[in-house]
Formats: sequence, structure tokens, C-alpha cells
Amino acid sequence: MAAPVVHLYLTSDFFVKYRADKPWLRSTLAQFCELIHKTGPKIPG
Repeated sequence: MAAPVVHLYLTSDFFVKYRADKPWLRSTLAQFCELIHKTGPKIPG
């Protein structure tokens, strides 16, 4: 399960860096994280 966690971390970091100039990414990231938390393993933190 380490790979999905690392992938999620890197993806989240990417969105964090670029969401300032791309506001629509914020909603996309929120929906993505919500889906992951509902269907996938619980991510600490």
C-alpha cells in the first residue's frame, strides 16, 4: 500500500504548488481526496 500513499502525496503536493494560479484545481483536489477517503485506505494526517 506504500505506492498509492506516495502517489497521493506527490499528487497533493503538485496541486498545492499550482492551485494558487489555478483555482479550479482546488475543487478538483477536494473531490478527489473525498473520493479517496471514501473508497480507499485511510491516509494518516
